[in-house]
Amino acid sequence: MIALEFFIPGIPRPGGSKRFLGMSKKGHAIIADDCVKGKDWRASVAFGAREAMQNNIPTDDALCVRMTFHVLRPKGHFRSGANSHILKPTAPKFPTTKPDVLKIARSTEDAMTGIVWKDDAATVTLVLKKRYSDTPGVEIIVRKEIL
Repeated sequence: MIALEFFIPGIPRPGGSKRFLGMSKKGHAIIADDCVKGKDWRASVAFGAREAMQNNIPTDDALCVRMTFHVLRPKGHFRSGANSHILKPTAPKFPTTKPDVLKIARSTEDAMTGIVWKDDAATVTLVLKKRYSDTPGVEIIVRKEIL
């Protein structure tokens, strides 16, 4: 895999808190994720990543990963009535509310482990953005890192 670009529609969600439940019979830790919505988000990302990979095997090459998260603007950013499609002058340019971009990137990156890359440690360059958009989701670009 040299280059991969794809878009996952949906509302980006963080992974949530992790809870240790105990050990399996094989000696593996059993971990539960508290965020149900995060589980749905990771499933969407995994599905989209599998489609984008087109049956290629996960790579262990050093990677540059770019993720641009698209979130919806709140209704309060828009005027009312006939002008409800026009932004208020006081509407912020960037989404500075929770969840923070690093938390949603972590859950998104985790969802692609074993699909795009063997281990997310292969990501040596990570560029993250969170922007307002009419279509929520994440645009993901993965390239082999070169010097």
